[in-house]
Amino acid sequence: MLRAMSLGDSIEACARVHYPVDWSCKAAGELAPHLSSIDAALIAIDLAELYVSHGERFDGDARRRSWISELALTAGSRPTDVRTAFPCSLHAAEGGSRENGHFRTRFDGRIGSIRVRLEIEHDVALPPLPQTGRTVVDASVLGTDGSRYFSTGYRNRRHTISELLVDVERRAAAASLMVSGDTCRSDTGLGGAYQPTVSVIEIIVSLAQLAQVVLYQADDLPRQHSNTLWMRAIWLTAHTPSHPLNAPIPIRVGTRRWDQVQMDSRTWRLAEFYGSLPGVDVGARLAHALPERVSLPELDRVAP
Repeated sequence: MLRAMSLGDSIEACARVHYPVDWSCKAAGELAPHLSSIDAALIAIDLAELYVSHGERFDGDARRRSWISELALTAGSRPTDVRTAFPCSLHAAEGGSRENGHFRTRFDGRIGSIRVRLEIEHDVALPPLPQTGRTVVDASVLGTDGSRYFSTGYRNRRHTISELLVDVERRAAAASLMVSGDTCRSDTGLGGAYQPTVSVIEIIVSLAQLAQVVLYQADDLPRQHSNTLWMRAIWLTAHTPSHPLNAPIPIRVGTRRWDQVQMDSRTWRLAEFYGSLPGVDVGARLAHALPERVSLPELDRVAP
């Protein structure tokens, strides 16, 4: 939920996210809810879409033809507690470089404690904002929740990972991703012209799931005895707006870095992954606390 939005050179808002009580149950009990990378991405996309839509600078068709070409999220030093509202802001660098007849607008900012970089590609120039100072904007200009994938449409999809192959020695995994459910063909929001297509949500979720499998198997750690997976950073570059869903999608992850460090009297696994889906390059830095019972070798690194 977004509220009290204002817009000038940047767009600012307060957000509130509601998670179920049992959002993350482990053997040690329930964990306090904090802002997930997926929700931070969704909020950032909402703010960017509001920015380009304000004052009818983009009409509905131009907004539907615009798409996310880059997204990067970097966690802060502390997680964002979602039990209270938290601040969000994005600053836009307008007049982005024109490539192949298209334009790009870049946004940098924070969603809670998570740093965000987002780049939108569009086929019409983004007119400058009127010089009227800061203006309160209403999220309703984006349309009803059910009309946009990045609002609530993503909840109507099902993701199935099959044909999973894990190479524990090389700390890598490959699988097939099948996305089913609502195809969002009538999507009125950002990227709607290319639906049905794989979105940044499917990409983040599938990468995180493969990376989790590698982490837990390489550390010989059952998931129910693990600590919450900390997404320290994730970044992706899309080379095309359309990634069809009419067939299984091959996905893979490999490991660039595999360390363990001592923090707050605990041993932490730090790992950096790289991955790909057709037309998309992805990377992520993940961490989780290791139980005291796990015996691990000294610091080691894996070459790319």
